[in-house]
Amino acid sequence: MSEDFSNHPKTIGELQRERTDSCDVGTPRDILIEMLREIDSGISKPSAMVICYREEIGGESYSRFLSACPDGLVAQGLLSRIIWRMNE
Repeated sequence: MSEDFSNHPKTIGELQRERTDSCDVGTPRDILIEMLREIDSGISKPSAMVICYREEIGGESYSRFLSACPDGLVAQGLLSRIIWRMNE
């Protein structure tokens, strides 16, 4: 059985991000909790998802890509769409 995040309280990082509308506020964990809350409470019902992240290990940067999509073209489309939205 998986944990249900539908009633998980907002994190300090989420509250700060709402107030500033800035992507450099909060942590990766804050946005994951926010997304889980939205999915578990039924606010969001994603049919596809892409997660990309970077981590520093021993002074080196590594990136990782995870997806839950019907195929690679849907993942590419999601990435292209978000890049377009970020540049608006």
